[in-house]
Amino acid sequence: MQEHKQPLTHEKIRNLFLEFFEKKQHKILKSFSLIPENDPSLLFVAAGMVPFKPEFSGKIQPKYKRIATCQKCFRMDDLENVGWTLRHHTFFEMLGNFSFGDYFKKESIYWAYELLTEVYKLEPSKLYFSCHPEDEESVKIWMSLGIPGEKIVVLEDNFWGPAGPTGPCGPSTEIFYENFSCQNKNCKPGSECPECKKNERFIEIWNIVFTQYFKEPDGTLTTLPQKNIDTGMGLERLTKIIQNKPNQYLTDLFLPILTKIREFIHHDIEEVYSELKINYQHEDYLQKKEVYERIVADHIRGSIFLLADGVVPSNDGRGYVLRKLIRRALLYSKLLGIKKNYLSNMTDTVETIFSNVYPEIKSRKEYIKKMLDNEENSFSKNISKGMDYLSKIDVNKITGKDAFFLYDTLGFPIELTLEICKSKNLTIDIDEFYKELEIQREKSRQKSLDIKIFSIKDKYTTNFIGYQNLDYQSKIIGILKKEQEKINTIEHATKGEEVILIVEETPFYPESGGQVGDKGKIYNDNFTFEVQDTQKHIEGFILHIGKITEGSVSVGQNVFLSVDKTRRKLTAINHTATHLLHSSLRKILGHHVYQSGSLVDWDRLRFDFTHFENLSEKDIQNIENLVNEKIFEEIEVEISYKPLKVALNEGAIALFTEKYPDTVRTVKIGNFSYELCGGTHVNNTSSIGIFKIINYGSIQMGIKRIEAITSIKTLDHINKHEQLISKLKSLTKQEENKIINYLNKLIEENKELLKKNKELKIKLYSKIIENMDIRDDKLLEFHVEEEQDILLIHDILKIKSKYIGLYHLEKRKIAIFHKDLTELFKKTIPKEDIKLIKLGDYFKAILSHQ
Repeated sequence: MQEHKQPLTHEKIRNLFLEFFEKKQHKILKSFSLIPENDPSLLFVAAGMVPFKPEFSGKIQPKYKRIATCQKCFRMDDLENVGWTLRHHTFFEMLGNFSFGDYFKKESIYWAYELLTEVYKLEPSKLYFSCHPEDEESVKIWMSLGIPGEKIVVLEDNFWGPAGPTGPCGPSTEIFYENFSCQNKNCKPGSECPECKKNERFIEIWNIVFTQYFKEPDGTLTTLPQKNIDTGMGLERLTKIIQNKPNQYLTDLFLPILTKIREFIHHDIEEVYSELKINYQHEDYLQKKEVYERIVADHIRGSIFLLADGVVPSNDGRGYVLRKLIRRALLYSKLLGIKKNYLSNMTDTVETIFSNVYPEIKSRKEYIKKMLDNEENSFSKNISKGMDYLSKIDVNKITGKDAFFLYDTLGFPIELTLEICKSKNLTIDIDEFYKELEIQREKSRQKSLDIKIFSIKDKYTTNFIGYQNLDYQSKIIGILKKEQEKINTIEHATKGEEVILIVEETPFYPESGGQVGDKGKIYNDNFTFEVQDTQKHIEGFILHIGKITEGSVSVGQNVFLSVDKTRRKLTAINHTATHLLHSSLRKILGHHVYQSGSLVDWDRLRFDFTHFENLSEKDIQNIENLVNEKIFEEIEVEISYKPLKVALNEGAIALFTEKYPDTVRTVKIGNFSYELCGGTHVNNTSSIGIFKIINYGSIQMGIKRIEAITSIKTLDHINKHEQLISKLKSLTKQEENKIINYLNKLIEENKELLKKNKELKIKLYSKIIENMDIRDDKLLEFHVEEEQDILLIHDILKIKSKYIGLYHLEKRKIAIFHKDLTELFKKTIPKEDIKLIKLGDYFKAILSHQ
């Protein structure tokens, strides 16, 4: 490799790529969020092209014909390989240049070679290339650059995509870098010698995809209307090569993280293993130490980036992936020999590495630290619970169901269970474990077709004009109908049919940014269509979902569109109130508060936000008061359009999960609130009338939820409470200011009466049991007065250790029988009619006969 005068930093390597393609007339865009916008088919952005799927499909007119990015990416496909190989990561950065119907194979190949050899100074002799068997053109282009034929291989795998079940895809050509030489002339990418493959002789650094097909849901490939270029070059791999490091973990992208991790390793590794009840073998530890370090470094880095982009640890979806990643990091931290909590301390190190590239880490740093602390504390508790559970299993082989209980209920990683079992010479029915895991995954899979991401061949475009108009005249350009698990295009629909209408221009606001879609009607002299919901397809056009109530409709008809005006106005009121609530939370609780989800409907609003401490009644009252204060100040709501960079520099709040264009719509409420927002709003805060918080709670660790109402709904709320007070006055015969004291007195008196009643019942049931002729061959029964009395009988029977009590659900009676009379029990009382009273060890014995 030709040497640069000074080693290039990862920042310089990243910038050189973007600068190179900027000179080739590419628009340079910053990285999008790791969370795909409006694409529920993907959990994360797994490739640089994902944010441009609609443009690649040819169904959205690209704003720029040429684009280059350094995109944050996240994949879990190769999780088990991370750390054990030197090239797999969960989080990584993808350098990419894209062409939408502009340049194609020749330019993309020429520029790739120019950048690698003339800018990055890679030694040409170290480069190898692969092409698809049917792509002779690419082979010829490489050879025109002077590449020897023996450096070009043909591989069936050279076909990429799509990112998700459907989408753009096509053949590709790849560029490999040779880490070391081999005497075997047949040792090439795709067919390396076993030893060369093991030591990773060839590392793939750049994949150039010729995106010319679209994969349909049934697997067929259709030709796209335009030929595109989609490239991806892993920054981590490229940095390893340019910085001439043995592996990617020794570059400046990872080394500071590894160095910091080593500071926390306990001086006595055996002590850490002893606490985990795992046998410590020093030689084995030394062999795996670097692997453990790499796993922990990768997972910590990935977790911090997910947190920075707004992912919250949970038990499903993206949150489940994040929680799993954090717990794996903690597991391997333990195996590495780290005893104390330390994860949050790693945030500063990761921030330092990426401070000039990804400012979101710095802006959410305190929140990230608290989240990591919480997850680490929770994991420590689960470790203890899991160890206790394992210690009680007195068998040579742990069932897959036991392992899955540890994994699913206690959050105990299967890796840790395997390590513990290995140290105790126990085995696990791992096949049964994965069977249980697949059952859980099957339950969680979405079965219904998501209309926002379905793929159709037709190209539609809808212009939204609903900010200025609520009534409009347009033209039907498409009718869609859901049939089984497919969305089909139809030309005609009649009364009673549930269909989707697409028009050229619409005043109907599609669900977006938490605001629900508009309702209303579409009609002409021939038909009436009730719009029940409005959604936006991933490709940009707007879906009017509903039912034909009168007549029939056909493609090409001119129609009138009328939005439900009352509903829209009330929704706009709630959206502006949500902005006031967001700012109030940040001013009262602190600027660590960020939106984590929202719902803006006509009759209510819901706002989820990041915060760790519980809100006091005083906090809630202060928040409510501040919002109302801004309402009464009659502040003008200013809507404007400006460059994204200008808006962000002015302090506008943006969601990290959103994909914003160069020019954004901003909503400014005086000097109090300033956000990027595409929703509908009122012109003045006075239109809100009044704001009332009706519910507050915690939906998961670090995420709080406030539900509120405004305008006429607050009047409904007041009326209901007035009616309630009126009924209480009537029932208690008390004045309003005396009702609370009166009810408190009644509650205390009732408690005393219940206590006395319980004592009398205990005496009664004890007497009944004492007078029973309980023999070993007899089943005795008696009725209880109330269902909850079952618990009293339970306590009384505890002293008669050889007897078991049953509750007969249909006849509300207790059956008492000797512990050995299981056959009599099964014949006398059907198992579907009983509920066991858990009397010590007898519970397990009877349970086995159900």
